[in-house]
Amino acid sequence: MRLKKRIIASNSGISVREFPIPPVDLQNREVPLKMERVLITPLDYIILSGKVNRTFLGTLGYGKVLEKASVDIPEKASTYPIGCSNLPPIGRDGVGSEIYPYPIELLKKPPKELEYPEMLFIYDTMAELASLAEGTVLIIGGEGLQTAMLSKLLNNAVITGVKKRIGEAQVISYDKLQGTSWDTVIVNSVNLALIDLSLKVIKWNKLVINPFSACYIRQLPIGDSHSFTVSVAFPSKSRIKSTWNYDVLENVVKDSGMHEEVSLNEIDKDFYTQQYVTVLFEG
Repeated sequence: MRLKKRIIASNSGISVREFPIPPVDLQNREVPLKMERVLITPLDYIILSGKVNRTFLGTLGYGKVLEKASVDIPEKASTYPIGCSNLPPIGRDGVGSEIYPYPIELLKKPPKELEYPEMLFIYDTMAELASLAEGTVLIIGGEGLQTAMLSKLLNNAVITGVKKRIGEAQVISYDKLQGTSWDTVIVNSVNLALIDLSLKVIKWNKLVINPFSACYIRQLPIGDSHSFTVSVAFPSKSRIKSTWNYDVLENVVKDSGMHEEVSLNEIDKDFYTQQYVTVLFEG
Protein backbone atom coordinates (compact mmCIF):
# COMPACT_ATOMS: atom_id res chain seq x y z
CA MET A 1 0.00 0.00 0.00
CA ARG A 2 1.48 3.32 -1.09
CA LEU A 3 1.43 6.07 1.52
CA LYS A 4 1.62 9.74 0.59
CA LYS A 5 1.69 12.92 2.63
CA ARG A 6 -1.54 14.76 3.28
CA ILE A 7 -2.38 18.05 5.01
CA ILE A 8 -4.88 17.50 7.81
CA ALA A 9 -6.58 19.38 10.62
CA SER A 10 -5.08 18.15 13.87
CA ASN A 11 -5.84 19.48 17.37
CA SER A 12 -7.02 22.85 16.02
CA GLY A 13 -3.81 23.12 14.01
CA ILE A 14 -2.36 21.95 10.71
CA SER A 15 -0.08 18.96 10.33
CA VAL A 16 1.15 16.54 7.69
CA ARG A 17 0.46 12.81 7.95
CA GLU A 18 0.87 9.84 5.65
CA PHE A 19 -2.26 8.23 4.21
CA PRO A 20 -2.90 5.57 1.55
CA ILE A 21 -3.70 6.83 -1.95
CA PRO A 22 -7.34 6.13 -2.82
CA PRO A 23 -7.88 4.02 -5.96
CA VAL A 24 -8.41 5.87 -9.25
CA ASP A 25 -11.76 5.24 -10.96
CA LEU A 26 -10.85 5.64 -14.64
CA GLN A 27 -14.34 4.60 -15.74
CA ASN A 28 -15.71 7.66 -13.94
CA ARG A 29 -13.01 9.80 -15.60
CA GLU A 30 -10.84 10.23 -12.54
CA VAL A 31 -7.14 10.90 -12.91
CA PRO A 32 -4.39 10.89 -10.26
CA LEU A 33 -3.13 14.41 -9.69
CA LYS A 34 0.34 14.87 -8.16
CA MET A 35 0.05 18.15 -6.33
CA GLU A 36 2.76 20.77 -6.63
CA ARG A 37 0.95 23.76 -5.10
CA VAL A 38 -1.95 23.68 -2.61
CA LEU A 39 -3.78 26.79 -1.44
CA ILE A 40 -4.88 27.09 2.20
CA THR A 41 -7.63 29.70 2.51
CA PRO A 42 -9.85 31.09 5.30
CA LEU A 43 -12.23 28.19 4.63
CA ASP A 44 -9.57 25.84 5.94
CA TYR A 45 -9.28 27.91 9.11
CA ILE A 46 -13.05 27.55 9.56
CA ILE A 47 -12.47 23.79 9.56
CA LEU A 48 -9.80 24.21 12.22
CA SER A 49 -12.33 26.06 14.36
CA GLY A 50 -14.64 23.03 14.19
CA LYS A 51 -17.46 24.79 12.30
CA VAL A 52 -17.14 22.47 9.30
CA ASN A 53 -16.76 18.72 9.78
CA ARG A 54 -13.71 17.97 7.63
CA THR A 55 -10.26 16.52 8.26
CA PHE A 56 -8.29 16.93 5.04
CA LEU A 57 -7.37 20.51 4.19
CA GLY A 58 -6.56 22.47 1.05
CA THR A 59 -9.09 24.58 -0.86
CA LEU A 60 -7.52 24.67 -4.32
CA GLY A 61 -4.51 23.06 -5.93
CA TYR A 62 -2.31 22.67 -9.00
CA GLY A 63 -0.33 19.67 -10.11
CA LYS A 64 0.72 17.12 -12.70
CA VAL A 65 -1.67 14.54 -14.15
CA LEU A 66 0.04 11.16 -13.73
CA GLU A 67 -2.28 9.01 -15.87
CA LYS A 68 -4.27 10.42 -18.77
CA ALA A 69 -7.55 8.73 -19.60
CA SER A 70 -7.93 10.66 -22.88
CA VAL A 71 -6.05 13.11 -25.10
CA ASP A 72 -8.11 16.12 -23.96
CA ILE A 73 -6.58 16.06 -20.47
CA PRO A 74 -3.77 18.59 -19.87
CA GLU A 75 -0.34 17.57 -18.58
CA LYS A 76 -0.78 19.95 -15.64
CA ALA A 77 -4.02 21.33 -14.25
CA SER A 78 -5.59 23.50 -11.59
CA THR A 79 -8.47 22.12 -9.52
CA TYR A 80 -11.67 23.86 -10.57
CA PRO A 81 -14.93 23.30 -8.65
CA ILE A 82 -18.17 23.47 -10.65
CA GLY A 83 -20.66 23.32 -7.78
CA CYS A 84 -21.04 23.37 -4.01
CA SER A 85 -20.85 19.58 -3.74
CA ASN A 86 -17.29 19.57 -5.09
CA LEU A 87 -15.97 22.78 -3.59
CA PRO A 88 -13.25 21.81 -1.10
CA PRO A 89 -13.24 21.92 1.78
CA ILE A 90 -17.02 22.44 2.05
CA GLY A 91 -18.53 19.78 -0.21
CA ARG A 92 -15.67 17.27 -0.39
CA ASP A 93 -12.31 16.54 1.19
CA GLY A 94 -9.61 19.13 0.72
CA VAL A 95 -7.08 18.87 -2.10
CA GLY A 96 -4.01 18.90 0.15
CA SER A 97 -2.79 15.41 -0.67
CA GLU A 98 0.46 14.62 -2.45
CA ILE A 99 -1.35 12.31 -4.89
CA TYR A 100 -5.13 12.13 -5.10
CA PRO A 101 -7.72 10.96 -7.67
CA TYR A 102 -9.59 13.89 -9.16
CA PRO A 103 -12.54 13.96 -11.59
CA ILE A 104 -11.55 15.37 -14.98
CA GLU A 105 -14.47 17.79 -15.01
CA LEU A 106 -13.02 19.44 -11.90
CA LEU A 107 -9.71 20.29 -13.56
CA LYS A 108 -8.73 23.16 -15.85
CA LYS A 109 -5.53 23.99 -17.68
CA PRO A 110 -4.26 27.38 -16.46
CA PRO A 111 -2.53 29.94 -18.68
CA LYS A 112 1.22 29.32 -18.77
CA GLU A 113 2.02 32.79 -17.48
CA LEU A 114 0.24 32.33 -14.13
CA GLU A 115 2.63 32.52 -11.21
CA TYR A 116 -0.05 31.22 -8.83
CA PRO A 117 -1.97 28.64 -10.92
CA GLU A 118 -3.58 27.25 -7.74
CA MET A 119 -5.62 30.49 -7.64
CA LEU A 120 -7.13 30.07 -11.11
CA PHE A 121 -10.64 29.39 -9.78
CA ILE A 122 -10.47 32.43 -7.49
CA TYR A 123 -9.28 34.65 -10.34
CA ASP A 124 -12.10 33.46 -12.57
CA THR A 125 -14.61 33.90 -9.75
CA MET A 126 -13.52 37.50 -9.20
CA ALA A 127 -13.77 38.19 -12.93
CA GLU A 128 -17.23 36.60 -12.98
CA LEU A 129 -18.40 38.71 -10.03
CA ALA A 130 -17.09 41.85 -11.68
CA SER A 131 -18.69 41.01 -15.04
CA LEU A 132 -22.11 40.59 -13.39
CA ALA A 133 -21.96 43.95 -11.60
CA GLU A 134 -23.95 46.82 -13.09
CA GLY A 135 -24.49 50.44 -12.09
CA THR A 136 -23.88 51.41 -8.48
CA VAL A 137 -22.16 48.54 -6.68
CA LEU A 138 -21.98 47.67 -2.99
CA ILE A 139 -19.59 44.90 -1.92
CA ILE A 140 -20.41 43.19 1.37
CA GLY A 141 -16.95 41.92 2.15
CA GLY A 142 -14.15 41.61 4.61
CA GLU A 143 -10.56 42.74 4.79
CA GLY A 144 -9.33 39.71 2.86
CA LEU A 145 -7.59 38.92 -0.40
CA GLN A 146 -10.73 38.38 -2.47
CA THR A 147 -12.21 41.73 -1.46
CA ALA A 148 -8.90 43.35 -2.41
CA MET A 149 -9.13 41.70 -5.84
CA LEU A 150 -12.71 42.86 -6.34
CA SER A 151 -11.83 46.41 -5.33
CA LYS A 152 -9.22 46.41 -8.10
CA LEU A 153 -11.62 45.16 -10.75
CA LEU A 154 -14.46 47.39 -9.52
CA ASN A 155 -12.70 50.53 -8.36
CA ASN A 156 -15.95 52.52 -8.39
CA ALA A 157 -17.61 50.10 -5.96
CA VAL A 158 -18.36 50.85 -2.31
CA ILE A 159 -17.35 48.29 0.34
CA THR A 160 -18.96 47.63 3.71
CA GLY A 161 -17.56 45.29 6.34
CA VAL A 162 -14.05 46.75 6.25
CA LYS A 163 -12.45 49.29 8.55
CA LYS A 164 -10.11 50.93 6.07
CA ARG A 165 -10.00 51.82 2.42
CA ILE A 166 -8.98 49.03 0.07
CA GLY A 167 -7.37 50.22 -3.16
CA GLU A 168 -9.48 52.84 -4.94
CA ALA A 169 -12.81 51.59 -3.61
CA GLN A 170 -14.77 53.67 -1.11
CA VAL A 171 -15.74 52.37 2.32
CA ILE A 172 -19.16 52.80 3.94
CA SER A 173 -19.89 51.92 7.56
CA TYR A 174 -22.99 49.97 8.56
CA ASP A 175 -24.66 52.99 10.18
CA LYS A 176 -24.50 54.85 6.83
CA LEU A 177 -26.16 51.99 4.90
CA GLN A 178 -29.66 52.52 6.28
CA GLY A 179 -32.12 53.32 3.50
CA THR A 180 -29.60 53.25 0.64
CA SER A 181 -30.35 51.64 -2.74
CA TRP A 182 -27.93 49.90 -5.08
CA ASP A 183 -28.06 48.54 -8.61
CA THR A 184 -25.85 45.59 -7.63
CA VAL A 185 -24.91 44.11 -4.27
CA ILE A 186 -22.06 41.59 -4.22
CA VAL A 187 -21.93 39.20 -1.25
CA ASN A 188 -18.25 38.46 -0.80
CA SER A 189 -18.13 37.29 2.83
CA VAL A 190 -18.95 34.25 4.95
CA ASN A 191 -19.81 36.46 7.93
CA LEU A 192 -23.55 35.76 8.21
CA ALA A 193 -24.11 38.50 10.78
CA LEU A 194 -22.54 41.12 8.50
CA ILE A 195 -24.59 39.93 5.52
CA ASP A 196 -27.81 39.83 7.54
CA LEU A 197 -27.35 43.31 9.02
CA SER A 198 -26.44 44.82 5.66
CA LEU A 199 -29.22 43.29 3.58
CA LYS A 200 -31.89 44.22 6.11
CA VAL A 201 -31.36 47.95 5.75
CA ILE A 202 -30.81 48.41 2.00
CA LYS A 203 -32.50 47.76 -1.33
CA TRP A 204 -30.96 46.50 -4.54
CA ASN A 205 -31.88 45.42 -8.05
CA LYS A 206 -29.35 42.63 -8.46
CA LEU A 207 -27.72 40.37 -5.87
CA VAL A 208 -24.54 38.54 -6.92
CA ILE A 209 -23.05 35.97 -4.54
CA ASN A 210 -19.50 34.65 -4.37
CA PRO A 211 -19.69 30.82 -4.63
CA PHE A 212 -17.58 30.45 -1.47
CA SER A 213 -20.24 32.47 0.39
CA ALA A 214 -23.15 30.62 -1.19
CA CYS A 215 -21.73 27.15 -0.54
CA TYR A 216 -20.66 27.82 3.05
CA ILE A 217 -23.76 29.65 4.26
CA ARG A 218 -26.25 27.78 2.02
CA GLN A 219 -29.22 29.97 3.01
CA LEU A 220 -28.65 33.70 2.93
CA PRO A 221 -31.06 36.09 4.72
CA ILE A 222 -32.18 37.71 1.47
CA GLY A 223 -35.75 38.58 2.44
CA ASP A 224 -38.64 39.34 0.08
CA SER A 225 -39.56 42.97 0.64
CA HIS A 226 -38.82 44.04 -2.95
CA SER A 227 -38.19 42.65 -6.42
CA PHE A 228 -34.63 41.72 -7.42
CA THR A 229 -32.57 39.07 -9.21
CA VAL A 230 -30.10 36.70 -7.58
CA SER A 231 -27.16 34.81 -9.11
CA VAL A 232 -24.25 32.78 -7.77
CA ALA A 233 -21.09 33.65 -9.68
CA PHE A 234 -19.72 30.17 -10.34
CA PRO A 235 -17.37 30.78 -13.29
CA SER A 236 -17.72 28.61 -16.39
CA LYS A 237 -14.75 26.43 -17.29
CA SER A 238 -15.38 26.99 -20.98
CA ARG A 239 -15.67 30.76 -20.80
CA ILE A 240 -12.50 32.53 -21.91
CA LYS A 241 -11.44 35.24 -19.51
CA SER A 242 -9.45 38.27 -20.50
CA THR A 243 -5.81 37.55 -19.67
CA TRP A 244 -5.26 41.10 -18.39
CA ASN A 245 -7.49 40.24 -15.46
CA TYR A 246 -5.01 37.53 -14.44
CA ASP A 247 -2.13 40.00 -14.59
CA VAL A 248 -4.03 42.54 -12.50
CA LEU A 249 -5.13 39.97 -9.92
CA GLU A 250 -1.70 38.37 -9.61
CA ASN A 251 -0.30 41.80 -8.82
CA VAL A 252 -2.94 42.22 -6.11
CA VAL A 253 -1.78 38.93 -4.55
CA LYS A 254 1.86 40.05 -4.66
CA ASP A 255 1.19 43.49 -3.22
CA SER A 256 -1.46 42.57 -0.65
CA GLY A 257 0.71 41.07 2.09
CA MET A 258 -2.07 38.48 2.51
CA HIS A 259 -0.35 35.56 0.77
CA GLU A 260 2.77 33.57 1.49
CA GLU A 261 4.43 30.39 0.28
CA VAL A 262 5.74 27.67 2.59
CA SER A 263 7.26 24.28 1.95
CA LEU A 264 5.43 21.16 3.03
CA ASN A 265 7.97 20.39 5.75
CA GLU A 266 7.31 23.77 7.40
CA ILE A 267 3.69 22.91 8.22
CA ASP A 268 4.48 20.98 11.40
CA LYS A 269 6.57 23.80 12.87
CA ASP A 270 3.83 25.57 14.85
CA PHE A 271 2.33 26.73 11.59
CA TYR A 272 -0.68 29.00 12.01
CA THR A 273 -1.89 31.99 10.05
CA GLN A 274 -5.13 33.55 8.88
CA GLN A 275 -3.69 34.48 5.51
CA TYR A 276 -3.78 32.68 2.18
CA VAL A 277 -0.91 30.23 2.11
CA THR A 278 0.41 28.20 -0.79
CA VAL A 279 1.97 24.96 0.40
CA LEU A 280 4.72 23.81 -1.96
CA PHE A 281 4.79 20.04 -2.36
CA GLU A 282 7.78 20.25 -4.69
CA GLY A 283 10.78 22.52 -5.07
